[in-house]
Amino acid sequence: MPKIPVFFRKVLERRTLIFHNAFAAKGKNRFALAKITTLLQQEGITHRVVETIADVEANRYKLTKAYEEFNPTEIWVSGGDGTLHLFINSLPENMWHLPVAVIPSGTGNDLIKNYTGKPAFENCLAIALNGSPQPVDVWQCNNRLFIHGFGVGFDGRIVESMMHSPSWFSGFLAYYYHVIRHLFTYREQVFTLTANGNTVSFPCFMVTVANSTTFGGGFKITPKAIITDNLLDVCAIHKVSIIKRGRCLKMVEKGKHLHLPILNYFTADKVVLKLPQTMPAHIDGELFYDDNFEIAPFAKKLHIKMPTP
Repeated sequence: MPKIPVFFRKVLERRTLIFHNAFAAKGKNRFALAKITTLLQQEGITHRVVETIADVEANRYKLTKAYEEFNPTEIWVSGGDGTLHLFINSLPENMWHLPVAVIPSGTGNDLIKNYTGKPAFENCLAIALNGSPQPVDVWQCNNRLFIHGFGVGFDGRIVESMMHSPSWFSGFLAYYYHVIRHLFTYREQVFTLTANGNTVSFPCFMVTVANSTTFGGGFKITPKAIITDNLLDVCAIHKVSIIKRGRCLKMVEKGKHLHLPILNYFTADKVVLKLPQTMPAHIDGELFYDDNFEIAPFAKKLHIKMPTP
């Protein structure tokens, strides 16, 4: 059998760039990296690791350098939803075409539940090896990109509480702990929401604008969301009496709340929110503050590896 020229061997070779967050899952993600690199070595796949830091521009520089020196054919993102959020905001213009595999190794791993069910680590490694890339919608809010979802009101208050008052819990239990802390004391404020050509002002408990179905490790706030339909699912919950909040919470957790008269649920391709003052909000679970939010589609898709049909 004739030898394949060196140039063509280099072109055909599979090269995996690992975007790794060593601090995900409270530092336990280093064990995930060991499993990932061991698997790639066993499969004979050339790989390189890019360690993340909090600064977007610094990550973009690292990715650009790795692309120029290593010429990857794919990227594996090792971490949780926050790591994926950091990744898409750091991704250089010339790398958006590369297939991306999401390896769930953080405290919040909700996005991949849209195409894997339970995000078992070994199952996601198999998808990373053998899955087929599918174009997934990416959105922008106030010049920040997101792929999972946006929340403000009660949801923003919960994320703020998680950031400033950490608990011993992680993942779903951590989110649930902070929900219970604030469920009966949170007070609604009047929000103005514009979507699909309509503008309405109302006392608002929370607004979720989502590309994905699940938040907080298990709350199915937007259960009808589809990550590939070019639409956002919006769940706007109006004023909720204190005595009904516990029951509503259980219904939201299971995604059984859409019939409730206290909310509006619809799809849109653009959403504008105006608040009476600066308030905490989250984008893919990352905390930020503002009083106006404009959410619209981003021009590019992220090509995420999913199970092959």
